[in-house]
Amino acid sequence: MGFNWNIELCSVSVPNEKHLHIIHKLSSILGPINQTFTHHDIASIHGSLQHLTFVYRDSRHALTSLSSILGHFPNDYVEHHLSKPTHEQLSWWHIVLSHLNVSHSLTPLTSIDLGIWIDTSTSWVSAFSSVACGVPGCFSLVGSVRVTISDGLSA
Repeated sequence: MGFNWNIELCSVSVPNEKHLHIIHKLSSILGPINQTFTHHDIASIHGSLQHLTFVYRDSRHALTSLSSILGHFPNDYVEHHLSKPTHEQLSWWHIVLSHLNVSHSLTPLTSIDLGIWIDTSTSWVSAFSSVACGVPGCFSLVGSVRVTISDGLSA
């Protein structure tokens, strides 16, 4: 099961079957309080959720604890309880995934001219911005770095 690609609308979404499958996985992990899990159990849900971050772009933060717990398994047979942060992040995923038909736009972001110029005419490299002052034509120094050239390499 992949994604639903809508070329006409330039969007991508998760099929309902995949949603329901992952919600079932989450429900089984979040069920009993003192349940233990193997590396395979955690890696399976981690991989599924990591796959969904393509559509749920703002959800990557809710994988950190799950990613971390994977490193605590010395082998495939040791079992661990979920830590409180891991349980909270999985609960967050469960709530987010309970809303079906979420899609992500594939249209590129528009580029914004920040109005930054670099002066490299001296050994001091200075960056100026016209938008830093909030007034067009007003320039302010953003940063300055001393550059030394030796043997053709800049440092």
